[in-house]
Amino acid sequence: MTANEPVLWSKLSTTEIRDAVQRAHATVIWPIGATEQHGPHLPVDVDHVLAASIAERVSARTGIPVLPTLPITSSWYWRGWPGTLSISAATLGAVLLEVCSGLAASGVRRLILLNAHGGNIPALMEFPDRASQAVPDLAVRVLHWWEASPRVTALANRDTAPGDGGYRVTHANVGETSLYMALDAGTVRLDRIDAEPDLDAVPRFYFRPTAEFSPNGVFGHPSGATPEQGRELLKIVIDDIVALTERAAAEMLADGA
Repeated sequence: MTANEPVLWSKLSTTEIRDAVQRAHATVIWPIGATEQHGPHLPVDVDHVLAASIAERVSARTGIPVLPTLPITSSWYWRGWPGTLSISAATLGAVLLEVCSGLAASGVRRLILLNAHGGNIPALMEFPDRASQAVPDLAVRVLHWWEASPRVTALANRDTAPGDGGYRVTHANVGETSLYMALDAGTVRLDRIDAEPDLDAVPRFYFRPTAEFSPNGVFGHPSGATPEQGRELLKIVIDDIVALTERAAAEMLADGA
């Protein structure tokens, strides 16, 4: 699969969507973001910009259509921080499920949910099972960009040592900040970082409002971020997600799909 430009669902006519879905082995990517605080140095659009940017670059190399990004999702634990907008995990699941019906009617049989927000993980963990029951013709794969491969995880969390059982908490950290700098360096204000909280202070077994653990909404050490690190990370993320889609396409062909 090759392409020069991303295949954007919203820019296609109904017949063009039909043809694009067929060319992509009935697969589409849906970027899942968030609108929430990312410390004093980053804008609130970080998660949906990262989700869309990665998805569109993957599409440009594979021809897989990209759905319009979902920009407001489950950010309840950042409640009270100005700029944060949220829906419940239940509402998020309902929205995803209802859209899946339309995807199936459009000929889509495989959906990649490309997630860029950790707060969506609880809702997304159960979603493939829910979708398989409600829309049997549609197979769903949830992919958090920072888990595209072990090397992506290592780079995305380079400022964080894993705790018990590999547990990590990062937000607006060096990886996320560097990645955003690679896309829009002019919007990042590293000079506004006034604290880099102790990550060991985050509880392992339950969540409370994050303001109790981070005075500025940061978990990690973003002061070390650079556009060069971001470009390195972006390339590896895209390469590894493209490789995943190519393996999936080979499996589909082998199965006669």
